[in-house]
Formats: sequence, structure tokens, C-alpha cells
Amino acid sequence: MPTATFTPSATATDLPPAPITQVAQAPTEPADVTRVCFWAFDDVNQNRIQEGGELLVADATVLVVQGGVRVRSITTTANDPVCVDDLDAGDYTAELESPEGYGPTTAESLNLRVQELTRTNVRFGVAQGVQPVIPPTAQPQVESTPLPTPQPAEAQAANPLAQYGGILVIGIAVAVIMGGAALALFIRGR
Repeated sequence: MPTATFTPSATATDLPPAPITQVAQAPTEPADVTRVCFWAFDDVNQNRIQEGGELLVADATVLVVQGGVRVRSITTTANDPVCVDDLDAGDYTAELESPEGYGPTTAESLNLRVQELTRTNVRFGVAQGVQPVIPPTAQPQVESTPLPTPQPAEAQAANPLAQYGGILVIGIAVAVIMGGAALALFIRGR
């Protein structure tokens, strides 16, 4: 059986390098810091994702709450995320108050788990002119269906079919059975 041989048409040194348009810079964070960074971005297309060209928005307030107690209040800037290094590891809630003229395009309240020696990014989307959705108040919807009122005895007496309908149905059933039996005997006797 013949064996196939592979002959490369070009070597790695013959190929041009892949074009690099932008190099992502990793943040230079100290290794011994627990950091949480907050920002609000202008979600122009309102798709809840920060895309190229969607800039940061200033004056959004983020309340950091733990166990029902507000532990921090952060105001966003239009330049950089606002980072804090003094939150202990644990579970928090981050609640957004949109800046004047803006409304949320993402959830206004996020569960936040801060892990020790880790950077956590919290971003909120807002857009100009968006009105927050106000959920309806939870009020029980009661629909009443009137129960049939009992008819007086005179109305029942005036309608003999209603009064004797059950007996009439039984009588018809007995007549059909008896007629069927008689017909069967008649056909058998022939």
C-alpha cells in the first residue's frame, strides 16, 4: 500500500504576519487588591450591550447595599470607571439611579458577589429619553360571577318539564329498552 507524503507549500517564515489593528491592554492591577469598578454607558441603540462608540455617562448614582444597609454611594464619570478597593468580599446589591434625562436599558438592580483579590466590573446601560418601566402594583383582581338565584316554587310549578324532567327521561329509557327487547323477540320468533 503506498504511503502519502505531505509537502508543505509554504513555511511559517514565508507567510506574512497577521495584521494587528489594536492590542487590548490588560489593566495593571495590584495582585493584592479586591477592586470593584462601576460605570454607566450611553446605550444609544438600547441593546443592553456596550459597543464601540457608546461612551461613559457621568452623574449616574450607584448605591451598593448589603443586608438592606447602604454601604457605598458611587457617582459615575464620563472619563473612566469609578473603582473602589474597600468593599469586603461578600454579596451585595448594586442599584442604579439614572442621571437626569436618561433611563435604564439594563436592569436597575444587580446582585453583586465581591471575591477577594479579584476585580469585578459592574456596568449599567442608560439611554436618553428612556422612561423606566414601573411595574403595576400587586392588587388582587377580583371577578365576581353571580350565582344563579333559586327560583321560587311558583316558577318551578309553572314549568312541569323542569319539575318532572328526570322522571320523563327514565320513562323514555325504559320504553326504548322494552321496545328493543320486544323487537328482538319478534325477529327471533320468525
